[in-house]
Amino acid sequence: MARQTIQHTLQRQGFTAKESARIVGLSYWQVDRWDRSGFIRPSLCRPERSGKDRLYSFEDLIQLKVTRNLLKEGISLRKIRKCLGFLREKLPIKKPFTEARIIPGESTLFAITTEPRLVIDTLNGGQLVLGLTLGKIVEELDGDIQSKNALREEIADVLRERIHRLAKKHGIQDLSPSEIKELIPRCKE
Repeated sequence: MARQTIQHTLQRQGFTAKESARIVGLSYWQVDRWDRSGFIRPSLCRPERSGKDRLYSFEDLIQLKVTRNLLKEGISLRKIRKCLGFLREKLPIKKPFTEARIIPGESTLFAITTEPRLVIDTLNGGQLVLGLTLGKIVEELDGDIQSKNALREEIADVLRERIHRLAKKHGIQDLSPSEIKELIPRCKE
């Protein structure tokens, strides 16, 4: 039965509203309502009369899933609708949630597009957001971390040397971890 359903789905190159709802974790009612309101419509087949299956493409499923995830993040449907409407109207893309990455902000939704490469505040009139080159920031942070690790190693070497001198002074040859802990406060001597 499942194999027949998969073959049937692959043959028609789309997913019914019921299948789409199940795949993305929404109710059929929600998918149906979003179609009827024009929010997210199936792109492969949207029959005018009832009784025919609407067919959603893989990209449609992504749009449904992104919307579901944003709702789970606590973003209101009103904000998601506004974001989607802005992207459809202002950018030359057909499926905004598949062609742009949506990132929730404190009180907005940012869209990161690839062509052209932009970061846009979709709920505040499309204000462009200052983009920083992350490569340089990552390099700087990596350098800082390596410097701190090198400093830790230097400190550890100095402490080991002091502990061994102190142990020798007290006639201790093999130190257990607990003995090392006891000697650390004396290393300042």
